Amino acid sequence: MIVKNSTQLSKIKTSAKINRECLFFLKELTEPGISSYEVNIKAEEFYSKHRVKPAFKGYMGYPATINFMINDGVVHCIPKKDITVKEGDLVSIDTGCIYKGFYSDQAISFGVGKIKPEDEKLLNIAEMSIEAGCNQCIAGNTVGDIGNAQQTVIEMAGFNVVRQFVGHEIGKKLHDPMKIPPFGKPGQGPRLKENLLLAIENQVCVGSNRVYTDKEDNWSTYTKDGKDCVTFEHMVIVKNNDPYIITKG
Repeated sequence: MIVKNSTQLSKIKTSAKINRECLFFLKELTEPGISSYEVNIKAEEFYSKHRVKPAFKGYMGYPATINFMINDGVVHCIPKKDITVKEGDLVSIDTGCIYKGFYSDQAISFGVGKIKPEDEKLLNIAEMSIEAGCNQCIAGNTVGDIGNAQQTVIEMAGFNVVRQFVGHEIGKKLHDPMKIPPFGKPGQGPRLKENLLLAIENQVCVGSNRVYTDKEDNWSTYTKDGKDCVTFEHMVIVKNNDPYIITKG
């Protein structure tokens, strides 16, 4: 959506702020031995306390409040009682909320306890690529400029970007029409308009970017080769000069 006035902006910022605080609250909870189901319950309690609605629960039939990925988890992993976190795991949490009709959506990834140096590199590169994509959210640039900036950072570091899932326009709906792939060619695709609100995301993997979806729950998606993957996501407003990343604390 195009953010039309300060009233809309205020509501979007509040939604994003509550969601960001929830994410980092959940990160602090995520220690060895906790199940993804327990983390999901805490997210529901957090949103209830702040009087906002979860954006994901019930969306197209999704049964949980958060996506909780561990190691080879790519996206849309449903929290379950028998999935527990271990020391050295890579965890990604993606969640969103609705405040006064406006959606927020953000994802973070992190290591649990001491992790391997190559996992630190994966986290750093994935986050850097999101920053690079957000920096291209300038009026007159194209969707391809955003994707190419992300893809370049990822592939120069020797990693791969998953291509089945993309960023998106956001606002009064979780997914508005425009799609924002984390790959592409400069100058290609729709041109960006000032004050357009976008969710820029990626899924970055160590090995092959081929994925599969669990046939039992039809949501949880993993890397085919079983190697690690992480995801980051920011909400950003397109500007004429400096893009406004509203999910940064």
